[in-house]
Amino acid sequence: MSSKSRKPVSFKIKTTDGKEKEKPKSVASQFFEEADTAGEMDGQNLAETVVDLINQAQLYTKDNLKIENLKKVQELVIYKEPALLDNFLDEVIQFQQDRSTDVRKFVLGFIDEACIHDPQLIPSVVPHVSMVIGNPSEHVAVIKKAILCTSQLTRTALKWLAPIKTITDEMEGCWMTLVDMRERIKIMLDSENDGIRTHAIKFAESLVIAFSEKTSDSEVSKRNENDFSLDQVSDDHPLIKKGEVQSETKCCVKL
Repeated sequence: MSSKSRKPVSFKIKTTDGKEKEKPKSVASQFFEEADTAGEMDGQNLAETVVDLINQAQLYTKDNLKIENLKKVQELVIYKEPALLDNFLDEVIQFQQDRSTDVRKFVLGFIDEACIHDPQLIPSVVPHVSMVIGNPSEHVAVIKKAILCTSQLTRTALKWLAPIKTITDEMEGCWMTLVDMRERIKIMLDSENDGIRTHAIKFAESLVIAFSEKTSDSEVSKRNENDFSLDQVSDDHPLIKKGEVQSETKCCVKL
């Protein structure tokens, strides 16, 4: 694949006054258009492309170049060829140790998207997010991103586990780790940092919604009609105990 720098490709859009102007496409978008045109993204070459992108990202010293490459990897292994996701998950997660705050934030966003597309990856990624939540020396921006990530992981895990009748040790360990992470985030409600405290409040609010049951009188917007609610969990679920999570909700309301 050519390593030449690419000039931005433009396409026309109409402004509010009806005139047309050129709007540049992102480098990532251009990358995939060129690759598809050249037939470079088919078969085994696709996996090789991901390897090259990751290797290049490791060598880059500029944060924006690393993130640009990782965005391309995300597009390939999550959206274009999900069968590759499990193969390259660990390689992307290793960037959680990068010196760059923005790169570490990106990895958390990648984890979010990966688990939405394949919830069975949750047990593999939860320990990594838990480490961020429990690291007092981590940058505030990364901790805030980890709080958002934990909120999404909780909802995704609920939706994934709700219909399962036979729980494995891995599933149980994953759920208990999420419980511990939620407790640690609740402690952040008293954080001296305004940003962390605000994110912790929003997190508590998200739990109240996720751990509530819809009733015939519930008002649900069309946008949220497919969101998970506790009534989707059976009363005799082997792992998710309604009484326990509802008690957790009451604690959040008090907070």
